[in-house]
Amino acid sequence: MIIDQNSSINIITGNNGSGKSSILAEISNEEFAVGQNVICLSNTSTNKFPKRRNQRFHVLNQSSNTLTKAIKKVVISNGYDKIRTSHAHTFPRVLQYLEFEEQLTFKFTVFPYESFIRKFQSEAYNNEWIRNDIEEITNNLKKLIEINDDINYQSDREIKTSHILYLEYSFTHDTDKRINTIHNILIELILKHERLLRKHHLISDVEISLHRGHNIISSSHLSSGEACYIATLAFILTHVSDSNTIIIDEPENSLHPRWQKKYTSNLLDLLYYFNVRIILATHSPMIVIGAVEDNSSLRVFKSENSILYPLEGNETNIDEVMVDVFGVLTSRSRYFSYKINEILNEFNNKTINLADAQLKLDKTLSLGPDESQKNIIKAAYEILDEMSKNA
Repeated sequence: MIIDQNSSINIITGNNGSGKSSILAEISNEEFAVGQNVICLSNTSTNKFPKRRNQRFHVLNQSSNTLTKAIKKVVISNGYDKIRTSHAHTFPRVLQYLEFEEQLTFKFTVFPYESFIRKFQSEAYNNEWIRNDIEEITNNLKKLIEINDDINYQSDREIKTSHILYLEYSFTHDTDKRINTIHNILIELILKHERLLRKHHLISDVEISLHRGHNIISSSHLSSGEACYIATLAFILTHVSDSNTIIIDEPENSLHPRWQKKYTSNLLDLLYYFNVRIILATHSPMIVIGAVEDNSSLRVFKSENSILYPLEGNETNIDEVMVDVFGVLTSRSRYFSYKINEILNEFNNKTINLADAQLKLDKTLSLGPDESQKNIIKAAYEILDEMSKNA
């Protein structure tokens, strides 16, 4: 594939059915073959990325629990016992992009009974390497919740009473704030060993909420765009490495146009300290406009019949992509003027007739130009009329 190895951002445009998703899948294989850490994200219903079990190849498919899984992994990766092998500590920047605060609230449904505690503690005999974690979890739970004696119950099924435990998670590890430190450690350990805790019925539901101003918003109540955006960037942060190729199919899905326009700049800001190359396939003119305005290291390609055609990275050709692929006339005047002059010159050189020239002007008018551009098109009609009279 003709992807510019020197450009930090490569954007593939093209109509539906032009082969963009297949091209991305092929690129992912090629990048993996040359040793890149490949991160693939599909926001479409037809994911074509290959399935490969390898530490250098990661694929995210959006589903109903994608956001919860992504946030949990960020918190686990941000744990106190990590020697910054993960880059999850930069996740608060993702929250800032969407105007959320840098903290999370976890709601755990806990069944605080002695028998469940004992069964969970017994796991230490089978897995000695988690002994300290088990002790930490049980000791902290006993400090925060009254543990019930279930001696009068005949079976686990009869135990119905649960306790709702709210814990605040702060991404800033401030050791002076002892409460936050305890909460952070307990949350990280609960999420790390959630499978075992559920197995022994100590916990059931885990809910995550975000903060915006004075509002606490459950992750399940976020808009689809917010959920997708946070999950995508969280996934990238927990898999980014030394040399990365990040491939995203239709990143604009469910995103507000303002977020689309800032998409590539936010990605580059978040991954500033990493060696990354970003490859996007998009139907969004806002993605392209934002990338053009914010990044000089950019290449744009047009896909036709699963073949990529590179376009020169100058203003005229970028605008041409906007018209030919997206049917959008941008506010910049260079391409607009060029197109009007081209129509007039073609008629003057007799390569098109009057009817064809008028049809081309009609098509330009249908793209929704602003008032000044409409006046130019009106003048072009008049010039055509005069030229035809003098022919």
